[in-house]
Amino acid sequence: MTEELFRELLKRPENETLDFKLEMYAFEADGRVSLLKDVISLANTPRSASAYLVFGVDWKPGSPALPKGMSAQIDDVRLRDQLSGDQISPVPPAISYHPLLIGGQHFGVIEVPPEPNVGPFYATKDSSGNKLLKDVLYVRSGSGNVRANLEQQRK
Repeated sequence: MTEELFRELLKRPENETLDFKLEMYAFEADGRVSLLKDVISLANTPRSASAYLVFGVDWKPGSPALPKGMSAQIDDVRLRDQLSGDQISPVPPAISYHPLLIGGQHFGVIEVPPEPNVGPFYATKDSSGNKLLKDVLYVRSGSGNVRANLEQQRK
């Protein structure tokens, strides 16, 4: 991940392959569920290029993305621990985390490359509050994560 690609991502609105987050997920309870749902949804969305979760950026519909920076950087190992086989099946093998330091600010990017020969990807258990359900196919639709309808499931 280069600074140039990061700046290109900032010029785009959120969509099926791009999601902005102001801070990295808290890896406890709801934060972990949000991470899993975002990764599963991006990994299941049909595409020919990588999808991205970009951290340290404030974005609202109709406004440009504003790079604000994260309060702290994370270790790639800690992120991978959250995406284990006891949470996602199968585990998307090529996901990578890119820490960036730009203008003294910390940013992070989770890259989810297309993996047409692996998946679809599912949660292995229901989350508390049923925000993420076992064996339900999630995809991106516009700038949100949704349960796949029949047409989306066929794709």
